[in-house]
Amino acid sequence: MNTQAMSSKTDGATKPQSLIQQIADLAIANHILYDQGVVDAFGHVSVRHTQYPDRFLLARNMAPGLVTAEDIIEFDLEGKPLNDAGRKVGNTLAIKGLRSRRAKCHSGCHEE
Repeated sequence: MNTQAMSSKTDGATKPQSLIQQIADLAIANHILYDQGVVDAFGHVSVRHTQYPDRFLLARNMAPGLVTAEDIIEFDLEGKPLNDAGRKVGNTLAIKGLRSRRAKCHSGCHEE
């Protein structure tokens, strides 16, 4: 992942990376973890939204090795998709529970 894009400091303040870059990095993270055998065809990676901490990003229901930026969906902390546009969404219960209870948790990876 592009770690330099994760934050930049200007006058001592940290700016969140752009949403476009965060989505691109998440798609790449899915590919890397699949390639390295961390997740199989049912695993996935999610990240907390950098601009809205009450939201998270997760790829639609598909194999992680095939994820593109267009497959990333935004969810609220209840696991409700906010921009699914008819795309099939998998089970978000585990992620929902982790994100709502652990405000400092910014990313996660698990298999179904």
